Amino acid sequence: EGSTLTLNLAADAAADHIKQARAIVQNHDPAQLTPDQQTAILAAARLDQARRDYAAAPLDLAAYQGRDALLEQLARKIVWLEQEVQSLRKGG
Repeated sequence: EGSTLTLNLAADAAADHIKQARAIVQNHDPAQLTPDQQTAILAAARLDQARRDYAAAPLDLAAYQGRDALLEQLARKIVWLEQEVQSLRKGG
């Protein structure tokens, strides 16, 4: 309440377009999120949960030592990527 909204329409806007624009503004509920906004919020929540889950249990390279060389290399790369991401998130 108390907000002002100004709509600028073309001077030759049809009456039904003006009526439609007015109805959209009057029926708009800013508390109602769009599907895109809902999807973005859900994705951010999932990412935040994953960060908490994985930060609490970093990858243990010892579990991969002596196994398949490719698997060991991938594990080392994952640990490195985790460290890079943490550094970026801290601004470093």
